[in-house]
Amino acid sequence: MFHQQHMSQHYNRIFPSPFPPPTFSSTHNPSSSTFITNSTNTHSHTSYLLPPSYSESNSHDMDLRIRRSSPYSLQQPIFHPHQHFLKRTVDNCPQHLTPRQRTKWLKTAKKAEDNRQLLSTLPPFYWPESNYDSPTFIHHQTAESHLRGIIHKLSNVRLYTIDTEADKPTQQHPHSLPALIQVQAIHDEHYSTILIFEMQHLPHSSTCLFHLIKQLCQMIFSSNNTLMAWGDVVKELRPFEQFNLFDLSQVTDPINLQDFFTREWNKTHPHTTECIDRHTPMVDASASDDILICLINTDDLEDDYDRNKPIDDYNTCICPVELRPYKAKNSIWSLQKAVEFVFHLALDKSLTLNFWSCGLDLSLHTWRTTQHQHTRQSLLLYAMNDLFASTNLYFHLIKSNLTTQSTTGSSSLNTIQHNLPHGLPLFFLLTDSHGKYFPPITVTPHYKLIVKSISGLQWVNTSNGRLCTTSLIMSSTISSILSSCSGVLFIVGTNSIRNLVAPHIIEQIDDLIDLIRNHHSHLSNKTDITIASVFPCFKPSSIFTSNSSLSSNLTHYNNLLKELACNKNFTVLDLPVTRDHLNYDQMHVHVQHLPFLFNFIHLYFDDLIQQLNQIQHIHRRSRTAKTRRNHKRHAKLKQRQALQTVTRPIARVWKLPDLKAYLRYHQIKYSRLPEIRRHQLTIQFNNIKHQQFAEQKLPVTAFTEQNYFDWISYEH
Repeated sequence: MFHQQHMSQHYNRIFPSPFPPPTFSSTHNPSSSTFITNSTNTHSHTSYLLPPSYSESNSHDMDLRIRRSSPYSLQQPIFHPHQHFLKRTVDNCPQHLTPRQRTKWLKTAKKAEDNRQLLSTLPPFYWPESNYDSPTFIHHQTAESHLRGIIHKLSNVRLYTIDTEADKPTQQHPHSLPALIQVQAIHDEHYSTILIFEMQHLPHSSTCLFHLIKQLCQMIFSSNNTLMAWGDVVKELRPFEQFNLFDLSQVTDPINLQDFFTREWNKTHPHTTECIDRHTPMVDASASDDILICLINTDDLEDDYDRNKPIDDYNTCICPVELRPYKAKNSIWSLQKAVEFVFHLALDKSLTLNFWSCGLDLSLHTWRTTQHQHTRQSLLLYAMNDLFASTNLYFHLIKSNLTTQSTTGSSSLNTIQHNLPHGLPLFFLLTDSHGKYFPPITVTPHYKLIVKSISGLQWVNTSNGRLCTTSLIMSSTISSILSSCSGVLFIVGTNSIRNLVAPHIIEQIDDLIDLIRNHHSHLSNKTDITIASVFPCFKPSSIFTSNSSLSSNLTHYNNLLKELACNKNFTVLDLPVTRDHLNYDQMHVHVQHLPFLFNFIHLYFDDLIQQLNQIQHIHRRSRTAKTRRNHKRHAKLKQRQALQTVTRPIARVWKLPDLKAYLRYHQIKYSRLPEIRRHQLTIQFNNIKHQQFAEQKLPVTAFTEQNYFDWISYEH
């Protein structure tokens, strides 16, 4: 039951709303590796992907051209491919099978039963939803602007996990058909971007979209990056070279996590003493050299134990299965077994043999029934979990310090440059869809920036907590970031100003500032909380139906925001975005201007770091240096006070308390009242304006005897 509920939660997140089944005929052109559907009910506008531009390969003319020349018919995926394997037994094994085929037939049944047993024993493997966005599908319907945004988002990623899937062979198609490349772009241990390349649904190679996909692939499969997989990376990618999206020679020093894990497990889990002793030769000192030994241990005839490699597996191993589950020479761990032994979780492998080229993205409309939709959802979750499991094991190896040097020619795990310097100031950027293509994690030599982007985010949303800034900052994830960050920047407001009047929004922000500082008292300085003013927006809403009314509300909001910033002691950042920077929707920044906007934000944080460093530098001064600095300050202050004075004659009757009360009454802000000499009062000031004010306010007769008695009588 837990497994079913968990799967359901993933489905609802990845596929927010199912589409009604269309009526269509589907064809495929093997030569162009492009699948096109002839749908009579294409709901492209309800897809969670951005709509494709008219210049892309899914144009009407191209659809017709490909459909007329495509003989391939789509194979729907199998919902429970392991189900019939569970029914196999020795008794119902077909008699016509050869001994080798019989062994393979029964071995498949054993794997299916082991998988079923594992799922019933352990909780399912999962990757926290907060660690990744919904997957991005790459195919002929992907928008060019979306791809450009993804390229910008992954611009600073240097570590990737990959996996691939191929269609299972059939009688009609005896060779596996390359279907998917799954890519996990690892921003850091806690955040990733998932890409699903649907290879049998790519656009034509002559289109601009294809060249953008190729640009993305060349950026990923580059010698500048580290690629890892559960198995041989090059072998995984070899069948996909035919699509001409990347140069396999650029994949240098990949990491085979399977080999690494196998070797390191054996290092840290050596054979037991009893197991090793079976292979230690017994020498009897009393035995004569003339005695012929005729007793032979038949186990030794098949023993592949190598004394030069005592940590390797061998078939006569008697170690407990919990310690050494593999008993054959050169064994390598399966991903499922590694997840079971390390995390005590079950990685479901029941969907391995399937038709992965079916079109996992529901917006492709290659499904016919609701069952087909659910199967695609299961396949997608399976494909992502294979990535997540490999990556999780990678970080397990890093944390456990299992790997020190590679003996296979591949890079050592601890040479990966994902390890970030500790102790850097942390800044947090919470943004709406304006920041959806910003890199989620950026590390500079001076600070680390975490970006959380949520499309549709408002300051307050009473109907949906996920789109409510006030609710989000109280969540455990964001609250944890705020508790350790040096500053937070909000780029939120566009969705609010399109639906609420400005004064109402300002009240929400007022409450938000109080909420943040009540729970995170260290964010008390003016620059600790920054709110970006809303830049131009020309997309009317049901509340503001014209550009003029919307612009008026926006201007009013920005003015009130700056007034609130003065009262609440936070910073307002004016982003340099004009109407010329906007996309066709007249609301979002065009993707080509994203680097400009992102760089401006980094310049702002660079300035904050300089201010922070200056403050820290002051705090790091020694006591002697501070004393010396204070002496200099006091000397300068005395000099200034000696020059900024007001002198008046004063009668003997004036007492010091009465004198101070008199000056206070006349709002004279002095710094010091030196001793009265020769009936002359000298008043010293730190500020020249205060001195000038006193000169005007105090006549020469201010401190005569008569004025004293007048003041005393007035005061009482």
